This record gives sequence, structure tokens and C-alpha cells, in this order.
Amino acid sequence: MNKKEIARQYISHLENGNVGQVVALFNQNGMVDSPLYGIKKADEFYRELNNDTSNSELHLKGIFEDNESNDLAIYFTYK
Repeated sequence: MNKKEIARQYISHLENGNVGQVVALFNQNGMVDSPLYGIKKADEFYRELNNDTSNSELHLKGIFEDNESNDLAIYFTYK
């Protein structure tokens, strides 16, 4: 699976509230740096986010990747 496929799965799982599947996209030590929640382990962050969010609509606007590294940015709207 390439980076863009992972990004698309991430958006789909996040929108559908599939916390376990979102977390499975991270490695065991995956971390999230959120401006609202701070720095947390991925599983902790997504469970907390899911508890705080009852209904989400996400619209993917673009995926930007650096071909020289594993860096990737996902541009999306979140309602």
C-alpha cells in the first residue's frame, strides 16, 4: 500500500469513526501532535477525539507527498 492509499483510508476511517482502523495505520509508537489536544499516543488521541465528536464530515481536498521521504500532508475540510 502506498502513502496516498494510506491517506485515503485514514480519511475514510476517521469520517466513519473507525478508531481501531485509524490507529492501525500508525506504528506501535505512533504519536499525534494536535493544537487542541497536545502531544499524545495515536490510540489515546483518536479515542479522545472520537468521544468528543458525534458526527463528522470530511472532504479530501488534496494529498501532498515528498517523494524523497515518507513525509505526507493531507488537506481536508472537517465539519
